[in-house]
Amino acid sequence: MVFEELLFDNSTLIKLKIFRSLLQRPPGQYTYQEIGAETQLRYSQLAKGLIEIETDLSHANVLTQSFLKPNVGVLTSAIQITPDQYLEMLLNESIPYQFLLATLITPDLGLDTFCRTNFISRSTLSRKMRKFSQFLESYKLKINYRNFCLEGSEDRIRLFYYYFIYLCHHNLSWPLTVTKEEAHLQVEKFADFFPQHGLYVTNIMLTIFSAVSITRIKQKRFVTPNARLDFLFIINPHYDLQRFRDTFDLDQKNGQNEARFIYFICNFFPFYEDPKDPNITKSLAAFQAISNPVWQFGDRIVAFITDSLQLRLSPEIKNLLLANLYNSLLAFYIFDGPFPNFVSFIIPSSQHTEIEIELQNKLYLFLKEQTNLPEFQYFKNAILPLAKVIRQILFPLILRIRAQNRLRVAVAAEPNYLLNFNLLNFLRELSFVDTFLYQKEDEYDLVISTLTTLPTKAPVYYWTHGTGNKNFPHLYQVLMHYFMQKNGV
Repeated sequence: MVFEELLFDNSTLIKLKIFRSLLQRPPGQYTYQEIGAETQLRYSQLAKGLIEIETDLSHANVLTQSFLKPNVGVLTSAIQITPDQYLEMLLNESIPYQFLLATLITPDLGLDTFCRTNFISRSTLSRKMRKFSQFLESYKLKINYRNFCLEGSEDRIRLFYYYFIYLCHHNLSWPLTVTKEEAHLQVEKFADFFPQHGLYVTNIMLTIFSAVSITRIKQKRFVTPNARLDFLFIINPHYDLQRFRDTFDLDQKNGQNEARFIYFICNFFPFYEDPKDPNITKSLAAFQAISNPVWQFGDRIVAFITDSLQLRLSPEIKNLLLANLYNSLLAFYIFDGPFPNFVSFIIPSSQHTEIEIELQNKLYLFLKEQTNLPEFQYFKNAILPLAKVIRQILFPLILRIRAQNRLRVAVAAEPNYLLNFNLLNFLRELSFVDTFLYQKEDEYDLVISTLTTLPTKAPVYYWTHGTGNKNFPHLYQVLMHYFMQKNGV
């Protein structure tokens, strides 16, 4: 994950990679060769990482026996903690984590005290924080070492701390001074406005977000009003702007601003997946009640998508697409550029298929043209990140819509069930693929074969039984490429 690369050095990242590989397997005994093939690490890296993991677990008193078996391999059943628990152990040694947490919960600590407590010089701290500083600057946030704080707009700062705390702890432990109970009480006051608040993980995330907001409010760090958000409140009288005043004894101005921010989050956080979700209708009504750039630009984008990609959207699918677009566009409209977001903390920009990048480039050119128009200039500072978000919203929908025009894939291999089972099972689990056993008189979109020459006009993907199972990720990308090509994307 991106945020882990910002928090840890290379040796710690290797330990995390090894540990997750061990725990993703069914409990048992595995050779060093098996683990090395999975992690793609050199033997020296693997051996060093395994020894350091065992040392970490031994010092934490969470090992009942050694999981390293000399000349044999690793006994994973001896490991009694989860990857999240091991991550928390490593965070205790991470200077970037300790620094950022301290700026949130103990801002009065000061830089000198922090450096003395952690036996670190200012120059070393600055060096260890360099990658994180660059990451934050891409979202208009800056570390102020002298004042021991983050600088930037309060809404961006809260979003950053929220993602930071959630991804580091996943509700495993509670590092904040605000109690979980106090945070949850605030969530309940606004729960009805969060469409997915009843889901278990959503409730955890909202509680952490609430705790971060309460922490900042108690430190007299308040959000400022944004006039661009006014349209949501002009026609939505059920948004009560007085809900925060009594709780924190805020004056009218700060109380209303905090409530406005919460209602913004209510419209920004949800991501709808079920076209039959009744909350979609409510979301559309909120955005379409009065003319605004979010509504207008969202409709313009959908018109472009349906025309350029020749997509036929059912009313339900169109509403699903619009609801997710409106929520995303609202954030870009309010923040006037890139902002801290969940995906950017997790997925590197390089982890996308070629066909996804092609779709993103097509969207980018359209957005670049449209944001030159006066009515859509509000989105001009975030063309590339907006293109990425729309691609992320659109790509799964394309697969769903085009699933009926499936890819015809034939397997031309030795008729041996034991050899072909994994490949055939993999193909049959894909919703956009119809699988056949190869017949030379039939036509296919792709043939997967253990033979290098076949009497077919279709492209051939060469398959080897010995190493084939490791090629499933690459095969998936190839299948997706031909599927999208067949459907004119």
